[in-house]
Amino acid sequence: MPNQFIGLSGYQDSPEAQALAEWQAFLATYDSDYAILEEIGNGPAETDDTKYGLYSVYTQDMADKLEEIIQKYDLKLHTDINVVSQEELVFRVGGEFMGEPLRRYWAYIYEDGTFQFDGDIELQGGGMVGFQFTRTVKGTLNETYLNIGDVSDYREFEYVTSGGEMVMCALSPDHALIFMDSESCFILMNVMGESNCGITEDILENIADSIDFTLLKNVQVPEMRGDSVP
Repeated sequence: MPNQFIGLSGYQDSPEAQALAEWQAFLATYDSDYAILEEIGNGPAETDDTKYGLYSVYTQDMADKLEEIIQKYDLKLHTDINVVSQEELVFRVGGEFMGEPLRRYWAYIYEDGTFQFDGDIELQGGGMVGFQFTRTVKGTLNETYLNIGDVSDYREFEYVTSGGEMVMCALSPDHALIFMDSESCFILMNVMGESNCGITEDILENIADSIDFTLLKNVQVPEMRGDSVP
């Protein structure tokens, strides 16, 4: 089965997605035998961890390439990440954005409001499936990507949520996705229960209705309240 990957920052023609593709292509060929990394070992990297610590950078050549890419696509680098409770995340986002039957765990949030977390969904009729949720704020290079298997296995359909937002849903025997591309951010939910596990189009639509995409797409970044782990 072919493994295909998608970035979590936007569609393929977005600056963020193009930058990620170029960066991943570089990483695939640079130090492919890990000789440089092994030579560095547990010693200090050649680069400034305060600037590149959130990226796969351990030599000046890598730092130079990363700088070249972000300048080409007019992007920034992430500078800080914290682990926060869902209460703190709701505060940071500006309100409650997810309802029943979704249960969420601690989240990672970056300085620009990009965040990600795992959770569980209690299905009607019993059963539980896990999910991964990300909101990636545009304008910053994000290294995260997702293995979606064979893209030809997916059935895609558009859906207007109860909140009036247009989202895209995709369902295959092995994956289920809900995503929305807005001017300020890209939102993606990876449901780790698929058509083989009883996930249907109706269930995906119900899940989408439990998410306040209108609130999430209006990105705001208030100060932390202290309920976080650096």
